[in-house]
Amino acid sequence: MAPTKKRKIDDNVDNNGGQNKEEKVVIGRYTFNRYLKIQAEEKNAKIDNEFRKAVALKWNSLSPTKKATFFVPSLHASIATPKTNGDTFKCSGILLTRCSPQRFRDFVSRLSEDQIAAIKEIGFGTLVQLSCTRVRRDLCRSLINNFDTEACTIKLHGKTMKIDSSEFGQIMGVPEGGSEVDLSGSIEGNDVKPLLDFYFGTSENISISDLIQKLEESNIVDDNFRVGFILLALGTLLCPNTSIKVHSKYLIPLRDPRKIKFLNWASFCFGFLVDGVRSFKQNESGYLSGCVLFFQIYYYNIVAHGRTLIDCSKPALAAWGEVKSSNKLLKWISKKGGLESSTINLVSKKDGVEDVIGLRDNVEFLKSVVSRVEKSVDSVKHGGVMRWQRRRRGEGSRWAAVSVAGQGFSGQHGLVAAAQFWSGVA
Repeated sequence: MAPTKKRKIDDNVDNNGGQNKEEKVVIGRYTFNRYLKIQAEEKNAKIDNEFRKAVALKWNSLSPTKKATFFVPSLHASIATPKTNGDTFKCSGILLTRCSPQRFRDFVSRLSEDQIAAIKEIGFGTLVQLSCTRVRRDLCRSLINNFDTEACTIKLHGKTMKIDSSEFGQIMGVPEGGSEVDLSGSIEGNDVKPLLDFYFGTSENISISDLIQKLEESNIVDDNFRVGFILLALGTLLCPNTSIKVHSKYLIPLRDPRKIKFLNWASFCFGFLVDGVRSFKQNESGYLSGCVLFFQIYYYNIVAHGRTLIDCSKPALAAWGEVKSSNKLLKWISKKGGLESSTINLVSKKDGVEDVIGLRDNVEFLKSVVSRVEKSVDSVKHGGVMRWQRRRRGEGSRWAAVSVAGQGFSGQHGLVAAAQFWSGVA
């Protein structure tokens, strides 16, 4: 029997784009049982009375909002994401993923400087700068719905954007170019056997928790550590599958750690994600294999307005780590009409050069500001700085400039200060 749900529905809403009012989900034992199962899988633990009691204590400490994230209606149900801070993103169906940027980030935060240096040597130095640790499943599901796996294009805000492996490499900070990542071959070869024995023993798979434990048990920065780190990155972030285990077949391209940075990991991980999305859509599966986080950061990064909210000198996966930045962006998009809005400007990549689409009005505005600042240069004399006063006349208003001397500015600095103030009030 499915858990009950209380709904408040607007009778005037139809099925052609109308929005239901916020849906309140009643959390029951079905939701807890799902949470219990997830905890058991992550910890590779047997569900007995002792484990159930420990999980129940953790469950009781969660907020209602957090508990609601584990609620799963029918796989074919249509879910409207409740409005939060103006968000109006909608998705059809559910999205479950083993992509766990938080778990990966937690591991990286405990690494030593020598270990970070070793990771940089094999070409994954940018990846350890990951700061975006939250997967917004409602947003990602909406993006996936708009992604064409055959053409590798995504429809956003009235535009069709081409996505390729080079953008995956740029966004996720993994090596691009070089030899193909080849999983064919035998794992019983002499060059793979030592790694197989160290990490997998007699098993074909290793759980993420066991892999982390092995990596943290040894403080030696050697080839075993380098290979183990890549296994963890693949299993938790870049190529997670529908289980919580990493397959031993990944040891084949990792058998020579010196060649890791010369492999085309961007192409491999992007292809894995595209295959995962294709299977997800065809089978209506709850879990999606691949780096779901890529879609999220990619979207943040191509919205032109988003560039004003982050430090663009940082890699995208590091720059979008601030929750405030992403919340501001999503709230702004919602006010503009959400994913269906065609008025939102995007940044596309063409022939290696970023081309800003639809920013003509912004450019013209900047030109007008510069022109007005230039006209104000004559008013800046004797090291003075401009003070702008607002004078009201009837219902209208205007800005009047008054030269103020003796403010501690001189020459070029006085002009810069005036220009900064003017651009702030324009």
